This record gives sequence, structure tokens and C-alpha cells, in this order.
Amino acid sequence: MKKSVLSTAILSAIVLSGCGGSSDSGDESGSVQGRTITVIDGYLENAQVCVDRNENGVCDDGEVIGKTNSNGQFTIPVSDKDYPVIIRSIAGSTKDADRVGYLTKSYEMTADSSSNLVTPFTTLADANGISVEDLAKDLNLDSSVISGDYVSLKSDADKAEDAIKAHALARSLVQELPTEATNINGSEMKQTASDINGAIDEHYGNTGDINEIDNNDFVLADDGKFEVVAVINDLQSYLIKGNVDKDSPTSKWTLANFSKYWAAEEGVFDAWLTTDSLCVEEGGQIECMNYRINGDVLSIPSEDGKEENNAFIYTSTDLAFAVPDEGDLTLWTTNDLTTSMNFSQTDFENKTLFTVMDDSDTSASEPVYGEFRFGKFDENTQTGEVTLIEDGEEYPTTWSLPNGNLRIEFDQQAGDNPLVIRYATTNGEIMIVNDVDQHADVYAMMTQDEALALNIVAKWENASK
Repeated sequence: MKKSVLSTAILSAIVLSGCGGSSDSGDESGSVQGRTITVIDGYLENAQVCVDRNENGVCDDGEVIGKTNSNGQFTIPVSDKDYPVIIRSIAGSTKDADRVGYLTKSYEMTADSSSNLVTPFTTLADANGISVEDLAKDLNLDSSVISGDYVSLKSDADKAEDAIKAHALARSLVQELPTEATNINGSEMKQTASDINGAIDEHYGNTGDINEIDNNDFVLADDGKFEVVAVINDLQSYLIKGNVDKDSPTSKWTLANFSKYWAAEEGVFDAWLTTDSLCVEEGGQIECMNYRINGDVLSIPSEDGKEENNAFIYTSTDLAFAVPDEGDLTLWTTNDLTTSMNFSQTDFENKTLFTVMDDSDTSASEPVYGEFRFGKFDENTQTGEVTLIEDGEEYPTTWSLPNGNLRIEFDQQAGDNPLVIRYATTNGEIMIVNDVDQHADVYAMMTQDEALALNIVAKWENASK
């Protein structure tokens, strides 16, 4: 992307849109008479807590009162304890105890004023105007499990099986929740919950292994069927992806860079891990080394005899971002980056996409963020309107899709050439792209989730300090 256009949007502070400010602790009110809530998918840390004082189902300005702690808890002060709550789980900022790293999509959950738990089940009950107990009957679930802390109930011998199934249903259901709770279609979401529950029962019947249920999500695919996807709950297992023998890996990662400097130095290369080794293949040469993992950080030997730390700031099933000590953003993916995908009108038409890239020409990265507002696509001219938003300034221009690429004209900006973007891969939330004409090994990302884009930049900046 042209440096002359996207060069001044380096973020120094993040202000999350939609609900105003928030405090950092759920226990600062000091009120022992307040209402302590627990937010569960797994337990959600750093989720925004909003009290719906006007009961309009929307988190309005001034209604955010804090964030959940590492146990997913927050104490609502006595003055607000009798209001319904809305919980905003924010991509790139909120952590789920079930998973490594941060959430990859934003969504809201709700609960009425009588509930001390906020879960996908309280949310689904609210959306249908029924109690959680009635929801349990409709879904043929144990009421005492889905109306309680189903995560802790997995350690109860009498409730463990039902609790594990409920937890799997909750994990899978949140992936279908919209960014704003007011957009939930209650009856459709209840049918989705019933379908997921059926997929869980079918899988359990086929395997007979309750651990298979506890370790997997049931993800609704485009064809209406459910894919069984392993839960990413620790970085080492995530990176190993089942490899046993370093000489015969069954899964490899492709590593690429957002930085022009480091892409020129390192290019695109493959890597794989086993329990004991990390191997890198460049130009047909393979080098294996020891490594260690501490939380979300992968450490490997460096040329100076020390260690290079790679902080993983985003993980999804087949795509991750890590920030090495040098401060650049590294893309890890199990997808093929060499075969182009084709963009379609529906990827952009009447949508706003947020772009994250590295705008530096040196080894010191410069994370930047841009906003593109796409308009309707004219079938006759095969073009549409698009506006780049940067530092409050608007740059209107046009977009088209030649040969499946995205072309954005910048001819009204003196000296600027059109930007032609290739579609490399996606995980459903993020599109990985690169410039067709320049820096072929340099990648960027686009997403419709503003909070996700903002938080990836924030984590990138924090990890590189």
C-alpha cells in the first residue's frame, strides 16, 4: 500500500468504540453488597461489563463500568446491581481461559438482573424471552448444568458428562453470536444450538470418548454441516499440530512477514515443531534446533548465542501472528500463500474493512492502520466507490476486481499509482493480502472487525517495546 497514503496512522492509544470508557478491575467498587457476576464461555478475562440502565439491549455511552478479571468475574456496585448486563467480548483484547491468546472475533452476551452468570445460555434465553430452565427443556439439556458454572461442574463426577457437553455447546455457540446482542435472532440461534447439540451427540456416539467432546469445537461450515475443530488451549500443542518425527512432519507452517526489510532478509519459508525440536527449511536446507515455550512466547536460539522471543498475539486454527524481539509482525499459516484466491463483490460491497500493515522501510517496524469504506459495485462500469479514512481525512476513489484482485485507484493523489491487492488466504475473520506489483513477499491483513484490527496493532506495538 502506498506509503504516501497510509503513513501517518501509527496508533499510540486505543479507544474502543461503542460503549465508552471502562476501568481495569471488577473489584474496585469496594461494595460488599454489590452483585458479583461470572462471565463464561470458558472464563472470559478483560471483557467489558455494561449495565443496561435504560434496558434497551444496547451498550450505550456511559454504561460500561469495568472489565472482568482473570477468573471472568466482576463485582457490580450496589447502585447498578438490579440492571441487566451486556458483556462485550472484544477480539484481540479479551482472553478465553479455554484458549491460547486472545479472542479472534467480537461478540456480546447478556443476562437479566437476577443472574450472577453471563453465558451463551443466558444470552440465548434472553433472545427468546424465556428462562434458562425453559431453554434447557427445549434443548433437552440438564437445567442445573446450563444454568450453573458448567466449567467447574466438569470436575463433579455426577455432572461431568453433561457439563462437558454443555461446555462444548457453549464454545461452539459463541462462534455464531453477532458483534451486537441486539442482532441475535432468537429462534434461529436456538435452532443452531439444537443443531450443534445434535452434532455433539453424534460425535460422542461415534467415538465414545468424552475427551473428544471436551477438546473440540463444532463449527458450522458454509455447507450447513459441522466441522470438528480442535480447541487451541496451549501454544506448544497448537504449533506442533500432531507432528511426532521431525524428519517426517505431517504438518508445516509457512512463515512470512509484514515488514519490507525483514521480508527481504528472510523471505517466505517453512517451519515445523515436534515436542523436542523446531525445524526451519529455507532453500532446500533444513536446520533443527531446541526451543522452549512460556505461556504465549516461543523462544529459540539466536545467532549471538542468546534467545529470540516470539510473542504470539493472535492465534486461530490455521493462522497466527507473532512478534519477534526485532518488533516486526510475522505471519504463521498452514495455508498455501502461493496460490491466489479470488476476491468477490460480496467481500467489499457496502462494507467497511480495516487494514493493518507495516509501513517501515527499515528494520524498525511502523504498525499502521487504515479504514476503507466500500460502496455499491456498478455492474455496468465494473467499478465501485471507496473512501480511505486516515487521521480524520477522507480520500474518495474507486475500486474494481480485475482478475480476482482488488484494485484501488489513487490517481487523484499526485505521484500515486493504483494499489492492486492479491488475496492470499483467510481464516474467515481475517484476509491475508499482499501487493501484486511491489514487495511480493510482504503481507498485510484486512478485516471487518475494527476492534480486532485495533487490538492487533496495540499488541504488536506493546510486544515490540
